[in-house]
Amino acid sequence: MLVDERTVALSTSDDMATASDVGWFAAKQPGLLRFVEDRVGQDGDATAMAVDLCWKVVAAFEHKRGLPMPRIHVAELELAEEEVVRESQGGLDFANGCAHRQPDLCRWLEAEMTAPILPVMPELQDQIALAVASTISACDRAHHPTPIAIESDASAGVLIG
Repeated sequence: MLVDERTVALSTSDDMATASDVGWFAAKQPGLLRFVEDRVGQDGDATAMAVDLCWKVVAAFEHKRGLPMPRIHVAELELAEEEVVRESQGGLDFANGCAHRQPDLCRWLEAEMTAPILPVMPELQDQIALAVASTISACDRAHHPTPIAIESDASAGVLIG
């Protein structure tokens, strides 16, 4: 399931979140919070930024699917992280990569990391980006447990899964 640019925009707007939404997210996704804390550390701003971005990723998938995201476990996130790292090093088939499967979310993440919402050190920005990209990949896998073949319909300009 491709999370398109419109869904990304709707799901990541700054005025979308309420305190109860973020609290509900924390209660529903404890594995994701542990994963973020393990990757980013105890830096308050970096952790807050990573959690905010991960929450928006999950919200985008929920919005597109129309259903709550199933609980994502740390092991699923670790596997997704390995895939994201392999993809960035050119060791993963492009069609199975996160950037190919969810291009709009990956472009959104790149834009968010170019102009971070909080002041964080550059090395923490890399860790945040990896944690969020891993979340995108894990959410995508939750909707498609095995890689899906995606065909391009050039005449319509759409992706068909």
